[in-house]
Amino acid sequence: MNAELNLSLFTRSAVVETYIEFINNWKAARDAIKSISLAKPGFAKFLENTSREHKGKLTLDALLIMPVQRIPRYELLIKELLKHTPMDHPDYKLLLQAQKEVHELAVKINKVEREALQQEQRLQKLREVEHLIEGIVDLTQGDRSFIRHDFVLIPGGLGMKKERCVFIFSDMLLITSIKRKGGAIRKTSIAVSAATCGSLESNKYKLLMKTSLHNVDVIKTDVEEPCVRTFLKEVSSLENDIATLGKISDIICTLNCEHQMLEEVIKDLLASLTKQLAEKQASCSQLLNLDLAIKINDEVENISLIFPNPEQRMTWEAAFLDAKDKLDNIAEKTPSPEFLCSLPLRKTRAGLLITCAAAVVDSCQNGLPDLWICSSDGLVGQVCVLTFQNEPVIASSVTICEARIICIAAVPGVSSGYDFELHNIYTLWGFPLALHPDTLIFGINEIVKNQSPKSCGYEILYQSW
Repeated sequence: MNAELNLSLFTRSAVVETYIEFINNWKAARDAIKSISLAKPGFAKFLENTSREHKGKLTLDALLIMPVQRIPRYELLIKELLKHTPMDHPDYKLLLQAQKEVHELAVKINKVEREALQQEQRLQKLREVEHLIEGIVDLTQGDRSFIRHDFVLIPGGLGMKKERCVFIFSDMLLITSIKRKGGAIRKTSIAVSAATCGSLESNKYKLLMKTSLHNVDVIKTDVEEPCVRTFLKEVSSLENDIATLGKISDIICTLNCEHQMLEEVIKDLLASLTKQLAEKQASCSQLLNLDLAIKINDEVENISLIFPNPEQRMTWEAAFLDAKDKLDNIAEKTPSPEFLCSLPLRKTRAGLLITCAAAVVDSCQNGLPDLWICSSDGLVGQVCVLTFQNEPVIASSVTICEARIICIAAVPGVSSGYDFELHNIYTLWGFPLALHPDTLIFGINEIVKNQSPKSCGYEILYQSW
């Protein structure tokens, strides 16, 4: 394989753009072929005959997926070539660069595939919900996404409580009545549960209210999250004790000796705990209620939602507030950060704990700073360099001193990179300004035998590749 040709192939923008465009559309093409084959038997017969004539006997579907699998195979192939290429060979550096380019392309393709799949799943779920709700249209418009639905009770006139379903989307809230599949609207009930209402698809719904999340606020009450968590913990403890006593009762029944008194004690204790659980659940009505203030035509209407259990009420409120916060951030064009993944840091020895970190602003061409993370165990100091290119990657992990690193400061310069050069030791206080292109200054706590800890610092330079 010609390394220069290989490198130019994966860095050519036309190739990359065409490949990504194919990735974006191959699933739609596959679905279109499938639907046409079902609708037109003649087309299905043509595909079958064509696959028989193919030298590999491959179907069109099997051929369409082959380009998708090509880049990951190229990455594996280049890794194998690197294993069998001497480091002093003229192609070695080119293969390293090609491996980097192919990996970045693979990451980009995976991201495109993941986003396309998420987009399709988002639209499919919206279409399903729209099909179930009478009176709602155009749910798939914009970037709207479906978050959750909950069956609740809403107090009405004459002390009646009506079964309703509340839908939360990324930008709006819907309240619907619940209809049986046959078309009749459900009768009122004093309780709501998954057993009575079933899953989302087991019912039909009729739109009663549609409003933007901007127009809805939670009316705060004395019921705080810690109270709900305490209640749930107490209920869980009672349920666990009841389950354990049930098992003990079953074991007692297997005894050959006289066990009537023991059985009566367990039975009395079980009855007592069951009564406590029933009383606890009956007293939680306040924990089930959530009051909303909804702005409708410049007027505010208060609506009370009654949930089946405190935990569902708490999770609904959290989901609603999170959706509203994200919607506000979009309006302000300041997206809130989201957790994506965890990345383990390599350690040169066990027992190292992170002590400090610094971002090196001008360290990458893509504008994202490198993050230098310091770890120590009191005896040595280690530095991990985390880079942000197409994905977070640990670029290096090295031990730089036999002391505890207690602080780090980055002094940016003109150029950047990772070629380390250890320079003079200074006192921790009064570091001189860096005269070098880029400088990282570490404050360390050095312990010398039979002496008190000594604070000093290392100046480490790094230069561009």
